[in-house]
Amino acid sequence: MRLQRKIKTKKYTSKKNKRTLRRKNYRRRMGGQEKETCCMCGKKISSGESFIPQECLMKYGKYRAHKICPECWWGEFAKESAVHKCPGCEKNIPIKPDPHAGEVIDLTTD
Repeated sequence: MRLQRKIKTKKYTSKKNKRTLRRKNYRRRMGGQEKETCCMCGKKISSGESFIPQECLMKYGKYRAHKICPECWWGEFAKESAVHKCPGCEKNIPIKPDPHAGEVIDLTTD
């Protein structure tokens, strides 16, 4: 009986695959997806299953906008007779700080 050896091959990944691997590893380290609060009922939901009102998305962007859980979205918000303004903005719920905003880098120093 002949023994077979495993041949190690170098795994080539594209930039897109590296980016998705970094995201998965970050989520794994942080204990899953980030938890958000529904601006209508106050329930904690993961950011992957939340909905964002269009007005708030355009105004604040994906990371800072108010989130709505699927139950409130399909139960109250998405009805034809309902008002489609962002309920978080109308209740004056504060938005999250910008996670991508960094400190100012001074390039004039030697």
